[in-house]
Amino acid sequence: MAALCLVALQACEEVEDRVYLWSGTCGAEGDGSNLTWELVGTRSDYDHDPKACTLTISGQGEMADGSPWGEEAIVQVFLEPGMTNIGSYAFSHCNGLTSITIPESVTSIGEDAFSYCSSLTSVTIPEGGGEY
Repeated sequence: MAALCLVALQACEEVEDRVYLWSGTCGAEGDGSNLTWELVGTRSDYDHDPKACTLTISGQGEMADGSPWGEEAIVQVFLEPGMTNIGSYAFSHCNGLTSITIPESVTSIGEDAFSYCSSLTSVTIPEGGGEY
């Protein structure tokens, strides 16, 4: 069974022009810390539209099912090499999500991972990727 995705809410911390909104773990191994995520916006995004943010997921191994991040905030997702799957319902209902690039290390995508992503217009899958 997938490990519980823990969310570590942080106060908005400004670093250069970026604002760190939330971060946490979303791995399916052990305590879930094999994969981490952070939701970041620019100072301009945060001032004018705090929902225009980028989600970055990094680490090694399997992703848990579900989504611990705020779906309405995400417009772009970066998956760094090392993760091996995209969990079921991971980005379900991310209505603002417009683009995602799937790294070569991902060999499977779970059920309904991108369901109800009505604004998703760009999906980049590397040549020779896994079975989707």
